[in-house]
Amino acid sequence: HHYNLLLLLLLLLLLLLLLLLLLLLLLLLLLLLLLLLLLLHHHHHHFLLLLLLLLLLLLLLLLNEDSSSSSSSSSSCSSSGSSCSSSGSSGSSSNSSSK
Repeated sequence: HHYNLLLLLLLLLLLLLLLLLLLLLLLLLLLLLLLLLLLLHHHHHHFLLLLLLLLLLLLLLLLNEDSSSSSSSSSSCSSSGSSCSSSGSSGSSSNSSSK
């Protein structure tokens, strides 16, 4: 029973992390929209360029974290074939994307 509880807690943590990532992406999109509005109304180019650079850095960090987490999950999947076969949908989607 304790093992099942641990699995449920891990799944909940993963879902929370995914939700946090989605919220961060939404916040970044909102910031980009605000920047576009500022560009339309005002002409403070240096300030906006700095903000855009910061946003790009944040996006790059998020992408790096995403790629590292996905690569680690794929490596664990390849090391243990049973877990990989249990989640065939993700495998087929990655196969179609690679083609």
